Amino acid sequence: MTNVAADSDSELDQLLSGLGAARRPVPPALMARILADAAAVQGRAQSVPVRFRPASGLQGHWYRIAAAVGGGRVLAGLGSVALFGVLLGFAQPAPLAALTDAVWGADLDISVDLWPDAGDLLAEG
Repeated sequence: MTNVAADSDSELDQLLSGLGAARRPVPPALMARILADAAAVQGRAQSVPVRFRPASGLQGHWYRIAAAVGGGRVLAGLGSVALFGVLLGFAQPAPLAALTDAVWGADLDISVDLWPDAGDLLAEG
C-alpha cells in the first residue's frame, strides 16, 4: 500500500518549485500606470469622519447614556455580551460545566433561587 499523502506532497512540491524559479518582471509601463493611479488616489483630500450629532430635540436620556458608555456601537456590544452571559448561565454547555468542575472541584454545588415560587410570595409570617 502506498502513502497517498506523501505522493501528493511530492507532486505539489515539484509544481511549486518550478513556479518559484520562473519570475517574470513587471513591465515598466504597467508599473508606471499603477503608481500613477496610486498617486492620484493618495493626492485627493481625505474626508474627515464626522461625528453624529442628532438634532437638539433628540438628545434625551438614552442618548446621554449611550454617549457616556462610548456610543451606540459600544452599547450594542455590551448588550450582546450581556445576553451571551445570560445564555451561558441558563444553558450551561458541557465544556463549561467540565471547566468549572476542574477549577472548583466536582463536589461544589452552588444553587441560587432567582425565581421564587408563588408559595414564597404568599406565605404569612
